[in-house]
Amino acid sequence: MSTRRSTIFGMTCLLLMAFLAGLTTSLVSGQQVLLVPAQYPDIQAAITASVSGDTILVSPGIYLGPIDYLGKNILVKGMNGPQVTTIDAAGQQASVVSMISGEGPGAVLDGFTVQGGLGTMVGYSFVGSMGGGINVENSSPIIQNCIVQGNTALTPGLFGSGSSLGGGIRCYTTSGLMPATPVIRDCVVRNNIGRNGGGIAIDRSNALIERCVIEQNESRYGAFGGGGVIVGGVLAGISTIRACSIRYNSATGTCGGLRILTASAMIDNNFICDNYAASHAGLSIETGLSYQTNVTISNCTISTNDSYHPSALVGGFTIGGSGATTQVTNSIIRGNFPTDVYADPNYPPASFTVDHSNIGGGWPGVGNIDADPKFVDPANLFGGAYRLDSGSPCIDAGTNGAVTAGAVDFEGDPRIFDRAVDLA
Repeated sequence: MSTRRSTIFGMTCLLLMAFLAGLTTSLVSGQQVLLVPAQYPDIQAAITASVSGDTILVSPGIYLGPIDYLGKNILVKGMNGPQVTTIDAAGQQASVVSMISGEGPGAVLDGFTVQGGLGTMVGYSFVGSMGGGINVENSSPIIQNCIVQGNTALTPGLFGSGSSLGGGIRCYTTSGLMPATPVIRDCVVRNNIGRNGGGIAIDRSNALIERCVIEQNESRYGAFGGGGVIVGGVLAGISTIRACSIRYNSATGTCGGLRILTASAMIDNNFICDNYAASHAGLSIETGLSYQTNVTISNCTISTNDSYHPSALVGGFTIGGSGATTQVTNSIIRGNFPTDVYADPNYPPASFTVDHSNIGGGWPGVGNIDADPKFVDPANLFGGAYRLDSGSPCIDAGTNGAVTAGAVDFEGDPRIFDRAVDLA
């Protein structure tokens, strides 16, 4: 090697060393970047060494969980994404990731596959395991760009089957505290099992769930159900579920897709399709007699959900409870078994209105229609295509007043195109 080449090589090495060393120095005063496994052998070791404001960058690999954020508002990021960076609890009776000490939106989990957790056993005996994959308590973190799969929350409490919640993710706020505001964004939540909330369980928290794929999760033997998602007990504020695909989920009891139970919610621009349950397979909204809740449903497609029990009355959308006020707009609800919409006459809602929607069998309201929506490739609905064909009666059939300025559909196109918004 010539002297000149040797000098260049030496300078390159020095620059690389300086760059790596610089990663552990301040990006902003007091904020450090910690590297796993280059500096710390595992993620928990880096978390323990960190302080709020730090960033932990994790190289590709499989890392043994569980991990706990310890109340620190830190970013823990898989540098190359969830396909190559995994946190695996390997079947331990624990949540793979815990955020249970008042973490705020500065606590971010980004770019991991989270798997193999059996949930955290809570301290009161009639309840079982919580949050098989991720357990959030009294905290408002951001969970983004993650795959949460192969976790369970089934372990019973000491006195019976219990109320285990959140096979994939559980977000909970203690009664009497202001609801926490966790965010779950751009995630895939799949193949998880929980007694209630097979994929995600939101309990007394005002969560934002957006741009997520929630599929092939199961509620097994749970009294509350919700194979894909259950939102319950939120009497202050509102949870938002936006631009999600909630499909192929199941429940041995009530509601395979999405269940809203004594909570207020905004459900916007979602596919709730191909879910399976003993009853109320698609979307179920229920509110106790002494509570007041408000749910808005807009630009949603609720289709091909199947309630298999012989006594089941509805497969698509169910509403009941005298405290429930619900508005459905710009949506398609049809093709469900055995029926599409059911308002429980024994527990009639305080208010239930439907407008500018395509409802199987028809429904009273301004702008409602009852017509074949002409989905693309209708013979392959279970495989996936719920986009509207060019001749669909749902095109330009909505009301623009229910659409947020700048809203886009699943393909990224403007919600309002040409004259008016499309249904679904």
